[in-house]
Amino acid sequence: MNKPHWYIPVLLIAAGAGFAIICILLLVNPRNRRLVHYKIKTGAFILTWTAVTSCATTPVRTCYAPQRSPEAVEFSKIHFDNYNLVLEFPTRNFLSGQIMPRNAKEFSFDMINTKDSVVVQGPVHALDGTFDEAIEAFEIKFNKPIAPGDYFIRFYTCKQEEKDKANHFFSQYKVMIKNQEE
Repeated sequence: MNKPHWYIPVLLIAAGAGFAIICILLLVNPRNRRLVHYKIKTGAFILTWTAVTSCATTPVRTCYAPQRSPEAVEFSKIHFDNYNLVLEFPTRNFLSGQIMPRNAKEFSFDMINTKDSVVVQGPVHALDGTFDEAIEAFEIKFNKPIAPGDYFIRFYTCKQEEKDKANHFFSQYKVMIKNQEE
């Protein structure tokens, strides 16, 4: 609590005590208009000061570290076809987009099929070379064609070599893979 505002709790405690005394006196003499008037005034004073002090703009200090917001992946619009994320081989054999808000320094991905087995995995590359911005553009290139079908792409906040069962993915998206002839 700030030193200049030490009087506020004292003031509210005194007003609360006065309110309690007035309530007890009203039990003895319930028809006294002056006591009812003071009870309403004291109650309004307590409510007003409670609202003013609880809506103060000073941030609450805590001993806990603030929780970081999780990363989210947003893909470029060219990868969508009727609200589905689509890869078309050989012309559109890449995924691009943004990771925001970026907290990690490295990212990797797994492309898995519907039987939960990994088809393709690798690093996610920042377009400027390093993940150092709050909103970072990325690109994933698929050099080898993948069989047409439905897949899931999972994003991780670590290098591919460091990924294990304990490091859960932070984002998963359904991907349709088509050949250019379809």
